[in-house]
Amino acid sequence: MRAQLATALLLACFVFFVVGCRRDEDVCPEQPTPAVDERDIFVGTYYVYDTVGTYLYSMNIMKFGTGGRDSLFIHNYADTFDLKILHERYWTNRYLGVSFFPAVDQTGNSWALFGAAGFDGSNVLTNDTIPLKFTQDNIAFYWQEGVPYFSCVCKQIAVKQ
Repeated sequence: MRAQLATALLLACFVFFVVGCRRDEDVCPEQPTPAVDERDIFVGTYYVYDTVGTYLYSMNIMKFGTGGRDSLFIHNYADTFDLKILHERYWTNRYLGVSFFPAVDQTGNSWALFGAAGFDGSNVLTNDTIPLKFTQDNIAFYWQEGVPYFSCVCKQIAVKQ
C-alpha cells in the first residue's frame, strides 16, 4: 500500500510539474508611438484673399525651433510682416495667436498689430482655411518715423495650398 501511495504521489507531482510548467506565450512589447508635432497642421503656403474673394498675397508658415520654446515662423503676414509666434509642439489648439507691440514690418517701420482672440472663429485653422482678423495701426509711430498714418481692422481669408 505504501508503494502504491508513493507511486501515486510521485505520479501526481510529475503531472503537476508537467502541466503547471508551461512556457508563457511570447508577447511583443508595444512600440512607443512617435510624438506628434501639432505645429505640422499649420505648415504650408497660403493664398490670402479679401472677404469678396480677390487675391491679395501669398503667405508661408513654417516650424521654428526644436525643443525648449517651439514656434511658428510666418513669412509675409498681412503682406507686411515676418513674425515668430509661440506655438508649442504639444499644443492641440488650432488658434494662430498674432499680437505684437511694436511689430516691425519688412521695411523697418513700427506698428501695433493685434489679432482677434479666436472666439468667433477668427485666426483659427479650420480644415485648410484660416479666417484672419487683425488690427494694424501705426498711430504711436507714424510721426517719429515720418510715414503716413494708417489704421485697418482687417479681415482676410488664408487658404492652404
